Amino acid sequence: MTTTHIAITPFCTLEQMVAEGYIEASDYRVINDVTPADYECAVSTPLYPNWSFASSDAVPLMVRTEITRALLSISMDDPASIIGQNRGWAAPISQFQVVKLFNDLNLNADDSPVHLQVWQWIKLNQKWGFSLLGLFVIATIYHLWLEYKFRQKSEFLINTERQLKNKALQLERMQSAAILGEIGAGLAHELNQPIAAITQYSEGGMIEQAKNIGTNSVQYQLLEKIHQQSMRAGEIVHRIRELLQRKGTASTEFDVQEQLMICLDLLEHEFEKEKINIKTQFTTTEIKLHGDKVGFCQVLINVLKNAIDAVSEKEFPLHSRKRILIDLHIVDQSLQLKIYDNGIGLTCANDDFKTSFFTTKANGLGLGLAICSDVIALFGGQINLSKCKDDPSPPWRYGCRVLIVIPLNAMPD
Repeated sequence: MTTTHIAITPFCTLEQMVAEGYIEASDYRVINDVTPADYECAVSTPLYPNWSFASSDAVPLMVRTEITRALLSISMDDPASIIGQNRGWAAPISQFQVVKLFNDLNLNADDSPVHLQVWQWIKLNQKWGFSLLGLFVIATIYHLWLEYKFRQKSEFLINTERQLKNKALQLERMQSAAILGEIGAGLAHELNQPIAAITQYSEGGMIEQAKNIGTNSVQYQLLEKIHQQSMRAGEIVHRIRELLQRKGTASTEFDVQEQLMICLDLLEHEFEKEKINIKTQFTTTEIKLHGDKVGFCQVLINVLKNAIDAVSEKEFPLHSRKRILIDLHIVDQSLQLKIYDNGIGLTCANDDFKTSFFTTKANGLGLGLAICSDVIALFGGQINLSKCKDDPSPPWRYGCRVLIVIPLNAMPD
């Protein structure tokens, strides 16, 4: 394949380069040869002077006129024309004839690839090319910076919106707590009278039974249980009033195992009703705590009642049984009480159960475990919920485990 090169040169340049030995005359030809007669140099277009008439605005009109007249008056024999080889001056011809020649010869067509044209343009216009490249790099960096700031602001707005929602939820809970506090205070005040009446009637009945029949009769034992429960109900109501009024609770020393057995006796009917197999594991015979005894019993009752509800909501196969295991022991000078059940297990995060007014029960208020967490915190301990399979040594794989940890060395003397 032969490559053809086309060049435009001034008048007589081709002949001068051949004469000086730079090129061979046989390697080149003149396109559209219109050389006039008696001319030594070949041309492709009509001849016109190499210099156009031009002047600056500062040149007076008179001077420009006289210079033009002087140039046009130069003849071919004038020494200036002979030296310049221009055969005298003439009026300039429009340079658009060169453009017309390009169009006639189709010299404007460029079939080279686009990337080569771009590279050729960059080589010919390095200054502008590097300027555009620098502008592109700066624009890219600025775009990335704007995108980073936009993402940063978006995350900030999302976090702010989340915090506002949490604040609104906390405000709603505080309002609910205030309303519930007013209702609870009134309810506790109203319950004091019937509980006091039950206590007095049970005491009177016990006295009469002891006089007439004796303390070993079934009626006397039943009245004694009624009296114990009425006293306990009175303590709970009293504690609720103190809690609502932000008063401190009385601290007493009590035996943990004894209080746990009392709570199991109170829930014995529930265990029999739901056919739950209850089992206890005590590695220590006596553990003493100093603090709110009624509050501690309230925690045990609440946790056991939740375990009963959990196993009651689950459907068991015929060969399976509903089970609750209570494990009480001391580890590293801390009381550890674990209560396992094989019920439905946890349905949300551990911390959600400690939040006031959060409940998974249809008729629940969401206060049980929140109050339990506060009561255990008064002992310097904590209460945690988890799935049984997350325990290091679970008795079974499915269900829920409640862990109560109270440091014994934190108890006051």
